[in-house]
Amino acid sequence: MSELLEATSPKALTPAVLRSLAGITGTAVVSVAIPTQRATAEPQQNALGLKSATQRIEQQLAQRGLEPHAAGRYTGVLERLQADEVFWGHQLHGLCVIVWDDGWRAVRLPYPVEARAVVDTRPHLQPLLPGVAEQGMFYVLALSQRHVRLLRASSVDVAPVDLSGLGIPARIEDALPDEDLQSPQLHARSGGAGGRMAIFHGHGDSGEFERQILDKYLRELARGIDDLLADDGRPLVLAGVEEVCAQFREHTGLRTVLADEVSGNPDDALDAELRDAAWPLVEPVLRRPLEDTVERFEAHHGTGLALADLPEVLMSAAMGRVASLLVRSGAERWGRFEQTEGLMADRAQRQDPGDENLVEQAIALVLDRGGHAYVLEADAMPADADLAAVCRY
Repeated sequence: MSELLEATSPKALTPAVLRSLAGITGTAVVSVAIPTQRATAEPQQNALGLKSATQRIEQQLAQRGLEPHAAGRYTGVLERLQADEVFWGHQLHGLCVIVWDDGWRAVRLPYPVEARAVVDTRPHLQPLLPGVAEQGMFYVLALSQRHVRLLRASSVDVAPVDLSGLGIPARIEDALPDEDLQSPQLHARSGGAGGRMAIFHGHGDSGEFERQILDKYLRELARGIDDLLADDGRPLVLAGVEEVCAQFREHTGLRTVLADEVSGNPDDALDAELRDAAWPLVEPVLRRPLEDTVERFEAHHGTGLALADLPEVLMSAAMGRVASLLVRSGAERWGRFEQTEGLMADRAQRQDPGDENLVEQAIALVLDRGGHAYVLEADAMPADADLAAVCRY
């Protein structure tokens, strides 16, 4: 599996994708994270961080005993990305690259990450956790008769989704055949880029006809958006006049559509303006799962359902007991853990090439068994520990 993912594209960094990465293990798995600049006059400046990371990866692969030809399967992916000028011209604020024995994935991220380059037996997923649904990503669907925009956004970034490339009609004229657009009061004239543009007069019988046409279009649009975002899980904020938003709600089956909306005609609003208007509506929704996890940990502390001891967290995660895991940002513990043997070594720094990052192992075990993981700054952790787990039973 070789794939470039972008956290500003649908079907990219979803909980399902993160869970699939959590299931990867091997003798050597490369994880690289570097900060990048979205707009730079010298795109290759972004590549310098990857070049430096590649050198560190080469050293670690050699320490693990890999011969140069075997190590080249991993470093070759990084070197090909370094040389790809088009790739570096389209960066966001962070980049993660994961390489394993028979595949790789690169993920552009709309938030900055700390530089890291490590070889382990599984991917290091901590830099990716803020990109999943529960911690900062959402959609804005700008609805109007003239043009529809789907935006994927975070608190710091926004990018349009190419609906036409996904077969979803962004205009009424793209969704309905000519005969459906014919009425004594409805005419068509040439629009931008050689297309047709419907002209609604909005009086008499044509007013009702216009509403029928709009309703047909919104039904088609809702079907496409529902299919696109069915398994995504991120909140969707509608932007538009009240009547059009209400019509769309009648046709969509998505449970992630927020009750509140950005009111008004969105045609003249910039993407960033729509993101800024939607953020106060969506922020409480995005933070709720994390806040609920912290509250449950505090409520169950001392009952056996809230754990902060590393060996207990690891064993419970391996058994599938952990529903949610809180991770101190930047936390690292190195050693070895096996479900049959328990924790065999635990140290603050890596002392042996065979040591595993136990924090990352806990994250992977929780995700692989259907749980959730969140990153918190140290002062926000509900316990003075690297990990805090809330158990199912």
